[in-house]
Amino acid sequence: MPNALVAEPKTIAASGDVVAQGAVYKVFGVILVGGVDAATASLKSGGTGGTELIPPLKAAIDTVVSIMFPVPITFTDGVYGTITGTTPDLTVLLRKVTG
Repeated sequence: MPNALVAEPKTIAASGDVVAQGAVYKVFGVILVGGVDAATASLKSGGTGGTELIPPLKAAIDTVVSIMFPVPITFTDGVYGTITGTTPDLTVLLRKVTG
C-alpha cells in the first residue's frame, strides 16, 4: 500500500492533462516557473471545460512561484493545467486516490 503522505511530481510545459480524466487525485501543491516572459497557470478537474479548483498563479520572468496546500485539494476527474507564457513549466504535486 502506498504511503498516503507521498506526492508524485508531474510537470507540463504547455496546457494539457497533468493526469488523464477518469481517476481521483489529491493535489498537495503547485510550482510555476516563469520563462522568457511572465507566466500564468491554473488547474481544473474534468479537462478543458471542467471546474477550476485552483485560481491562476502568476510568475514573472525567470521566477518561481509555489503554493502548498495545508489540506490537499481533491480533483474528482483528472487534473488539467492551463498555462500561458513562453517556455514556462508547471509542476503539480499529486497522489492518485482511485481509478
